[in-house]
Amino acid sequence: MSELVERAKAALEGVTEEGWLCGEDPCGCYSVAAKPDLTVQVVAEHIANKADAEFIAAARSLVPELVAEVESMLRTVDGLRSTLFLIREARIDYDAALRRREHGGAAARRFVDAVVSALDGSDR
Repeated sequence: MSELVERAKAALEGVTEEGWLCGEDPCGCYSVAAKPDLTVQVVAEHIANKADAEFIAAARSLVPELVAEVESMLRTVDGLRSTLFLIREARIDYDAALRRREHGGAAARRFVDAVVSALDGSDR
């Protein structure tokens, strides 16, 4: 797994899971509140910054979603690497068949079959 994913997972450990809300408090500052008893005031240079508060509130659900998406993409990349390896192996076999002066059509057919098989995942 990537170092970035591991850091994101570590940052989520122990964080309140639900109820992250953004709201304006009586002094005009924006706060982020989470259950059970967590409130964070967001003030940028003494100016209330609603966008920061909304981002902090949204991050609690966005980070796990992004982690899941990255993990899914990494699995896809691993599968594609395996497929490319099989295709490269088929190409090596094809080139060797041509060097042995095998009939080009038969060698090409085996190459195409190997590529299709790799892409279908039946060789993994």
